[in-house]
Amino acid sequence: MTHHWQQDFHEYVKVFFHQNFFRSQVIRFIRICNHSIKLCFASERHKNKYFPALKHLEIDKVEDAFCIYIFDLASLNMGRSLINFYQEFIMKPSFPSKRTATNGPFCFDELIYYLNDEYQFSLWVVNDLDAVEFGALANPFRLFFYDWLARKNIQVTHVAAVADNNSAVLLTGGSGVGKSTTTVSCLLGGLHFLGDDQCILKYENEPMVYALYNTFKIDKQLFNNAYFSALKGKEEGYTLKENIEKAIFHSNKIASFNLATAKPVKAILKLNSKKSIHPRIVASTAKDLNSHLIFNTMRQTVGVSKHLAEYVTKNIQEFIRFIPCYQMDLSSNYQKNVSLIAEFLKSKI
Repeated sequence: MTHHWQQDFHEYVKVFFHQNFFRSQVIRFIRICNHSIKLCFASERHKNKYFPALKHLEIDKVEDAFCIYIFDLASLNMGRSLINFYQEFIMKPSFPSKRTATNGPFCFDELIYYLNDEYQFSLWVVNDLDAVEFGALANPFRLFFYDWLARKNIQVTHVAAVADNNSAVLLTGGSGVGKSTTTVSCLLGGLHFLGDDQCILKYENEPMVYALYNTFKIDKQLFNNAYFSALKGKEEGYTLKENIEKAIFHSNKIASFNLATAKPVKAILKLNSKKSIHPRIVASTAKDLNSHLIFNTMRQTVGVSKHLAEYVTKNIQEFIRFIPCYQMDLSSNYQKNVSLIAEFLKSKI
């Protein structure tokens, strides 16, 4: 079944491009927290760039899914800049449903983003697909997920998560504290992986964490450590973050049997890089973590919507009040950190 909004948009695109824009599109479906999304890639090349990080969420075709149209201007040979395209294509009065937009349209230096929740579609347009930095491909459509899900009281949060067979702990901490390193250590040590940077939080009958991306990143210097040496040569690419070159991996290619897509949350651990001989976990309070999580999460969505800050603040505060909070002082011994987290997951709080 094709809704009238889809028909309107298809016809508008055909007229604008003087061609059947959808002739070569590649469709994939994913599900997040019981919400289905139809990813409409302009070509196989677009799918191969963006989809690997979301592959673990793939489902069979469904009706009534929210649609994201994903393309770039360079592959269309339009000879237009993003700002020209923005003015000529989106800002026209004839653009379908622009007046009912939930958010946008926004035109950044390298991205046009538009969300219409009422008509159930979004646009994700870059100037040149080949120029998209690998780090962005490892976390595709992040702005959309933050924006769209927050309005449903489902919060994408700047946090990591690992789990055993029964429950998960959330890992947070300041920049450079060792969040990603600890998360990857847990994956290699046999715990389940839900995410090392972005996870989805939702309170249902109990607090739940959902996986979003299957990617993780570590400082390439860690290849010299025996604990991480097995990862060398398996990286998908590199990104520069805070002047540190980090290797990016798809966890489903490293330890697919240790991936999880949803777990109840047992506790949240704020990591401290004390690098003592023995790690330790001590009780903390939600007050210590609220502002930290909200600030780190809002940094991911700067410049999008002043209203989004209200959603993020409310969603995180509501979620954390149900969860025991702790501080964890990390050891310089990665295996000891993993063992303590595994023991904590088995313990009664």
